Amino acid sequence: MSDFPRFLSKCARQAYIAVLGAVLVATLGSCSLFTSIIPSTESTPSVVVSANAGPDQSLQIQAGGTAVKLDGSASKVSDGSALSYAWEIVSKPDKSEVILTKTATVDTGFSADLVGAYTIKLTASSSGQSASDTVTVTITRNTAAYPAPLSVATTNLQANRGEAVTLFGHTSGGDLGDPVSYSWTQTGGPAISGGPDLSGGKVYTGKNLSFIAPSDIETLAFNLSVVQGTSTSANTVYVYVMETKGMGLYVSSDGNDSNSGLTPLVPKRNVQAAIDIAAANGLDVYVSAGTYGPGYPTASIQQRVIILKTGVSLYGGFAPRTWLRDRTANVTELRVAGTAVVGNTVSGLTVDGFTITATPGLDHTALAVYLISCPIRLTNNRIQAAAGEAGTDGANGTAGQNGNPGAGGGGGDPDRMFGGTPGAGGGAGGGGTNPLKNIINGGSGANGYAGGQGGYGATNGASGGGNSSNNGGSYGNPGQSGRPGAWGNNGWAGSNGAGGVYPTMTETPWSGGSGSFGTGGTGGVGGAGGGGGGGQDGPFVSDGTGNGGGGGGGGGGGGAGGSEGERGGSSYGLALIRCTGIELVRNVISAGNGGAGGRGGNGGAGGTGGSGASGASNSTNEIGAGGPGGKGGDGGKGGDGGGGCGGDSRALWVNSTTIDLTAFTGAGNTLTFGLAGSGGASNAASGPAGKAGASNL
Repeated sequence: MSDFPRFLSKCARQAYIAVLGAVLVATLGSCSLFTSIIPSTESTPSVVVSANAGPDQSLQIQAGGTAVKLDGSASKVSDGSALSYAWEIVSKPDKSEVILTKTATVDTGFSADLVGAYTIKLTASSSGQSASDTVTVTITRNTAAYPAPLSVATTNLQANRGEAVTLFGHTSGGDLGDPVSYSWTQTGGPAISGGPDLSGGKVYTGKNLSFIAPSDIETLAFNLSVVQGTSTSANTVYVYVMETKGMGLYVSSDGNDSNSGLTPLVPKRNVQAAIDIAAANGLDVYVSAGTYGPGYPTASIQQRVIILKTGVSLYGGFAPRTWLRDRTANVTELRVAGTAVVGNTVSGLTVDGFTITATPGLDHTALAVYLISCPIRLTNNRIQAAAGEAGTDGANGTAGQNGNPGAGGGGGDPDRMFGGTPGAGGGAGGGGTNPLKNIINGGSGANGYAGGQGGYGATNGASGGGNSSNNGGSYGNPGQSGRPGAWGNNGWAGSNGAGGVYPTMTETPWSGGSGSFGTGGTGGVGGAGGGGGGGQDGPFVSDGTGNGGGGGGGGGGGGAGGSEGERGGSSYGLALIRCTGIELVRNVISAGNGGAGGRGGNGGAGGTGGSGASGASNSTNEIGAGGPGGKGGDGGKGGDGGGGCGGDSRALWVNSTTIDLTAFTGAGNTLTFGLAGSGGASNAASGPAGKAGASNL
């Protein structure tokens, strides 16, 4: 059989269809018979291109991004000619920011930044023909190697007032694939400006937070919450708004002076120590709530104060540990006895946010802030002085001692030359004393004088000692009696002290003075001795010896003077001397009551002079009797001490400083004062009352 019949039998159906309708010839074009007769309308490409983007991949996320490599080298062209390549990203996880490293080469890659699926398309082209293929890269989290990260904001930072601030949010291990959302809220400090509104608990959802720092010294606190995948974490960042950022020294009641004090985490304890260090290094001092005592408690009195230094500002009102600032809630007290805070010729500083308290010192006076030539700023402080203490009362002088009596004269003998010895004078009384002042003790009295010796025979009796001249009895038959000794003069009374005197204006804001002390009385003069009796002499009688004169009494001691009443302590809030240019804003300044002046002490009574002794009186029908001694003089009374001035109460005391009280009040300052202290009483001269008022202007 020939080939042709065999071919028809294979194509019988197609031939039959061809016979039935030539219009169906095209449907049978696959038959070689008809295709050789009727030309085909289709042309077969001469070049065939196939694209191959490589196999799909599954990788785990890595910190910093997962490296992905793609290779299109498996792509083919039928005639072996060169291919051109075009890569593009078809899809990627939401918020992913990846880009291809190359787009027109046989290979490419990218760094996957988020967990999810990435679809990449490759188009291969040659001789006008092209083909495409896609590859899917799936990125998964490696939870064992990379646990859920913690949110981290910018570490605590310092800023100047009015400075632009940006807090940067990020996560502790990088964004390991999951989408990340950030939420900022403000948890402390005044509301920020120049940035998103976070007042009333509002939330800002940006990654970084920018704003303008407040114009005042403050601490701001912000909470950053981060959600990444199914993990949520948060932390807090603090912004310390300072006079000069990076130039602060911190002090806290739970601090330690061995700490550096350069950050809030390592504060010092002693305010004065911090001021001294700050002055040497150009720093300011920031103090958290608590009560702080004198500069150096164990030092001399002059150093037991807070001493300001040029260029060192002080800011109080901070909470311990967080250092959030609230002047009202976080009371920061500088509390010192006597004068609390002193500035002498200092400038370039601010004292803000303190309660400055002075309690009475050794002189009973309290002065909270004492400034000389200090054009500084005092703002938002409570400046308060406690009430002055009462002045000490003067001590009473004690009485002078009494003089001792004189001794009696010895008896005479009408028949002998012996006898008639003089009586000794009485001892002097001692002066009174004052327990507070030796210089005002009373004077001692003088001793009494001895009596005169009785005369013998034709001898007159001797005169007694003292001012009793020629008071001996004459001899005779019988002998004559001696005459009495003169009394001693009384001592002089001491002078009374004056009351305290309120001074004229001085540079020192001080109340009037103490009273002056009374002087001691002088001692009494001793009594003179009595004269001796005259001897017996005459015809037909034996010579005899007259009786001795009695001794004079000792003088009484002078009474001691009363010591002065001390001035009452004053209470001063703020004292300004030559402080032109000082700035006072929103200060509450107060003074307590002035202390009462001390009472002047009473002078002591003078001692009584001793009595004179009697002369002897034997055989007065034959010999003369001895004269009696004179009484000793009484001691003088001590002078009374004067009373002290009462203390002042002045919220503001000014000298050589111009203060406009209207502007002063308009700047938010207030003045409160107490009562003046009463003057000290005295039997001689009372002290004047102190003075009281909001100021001495």
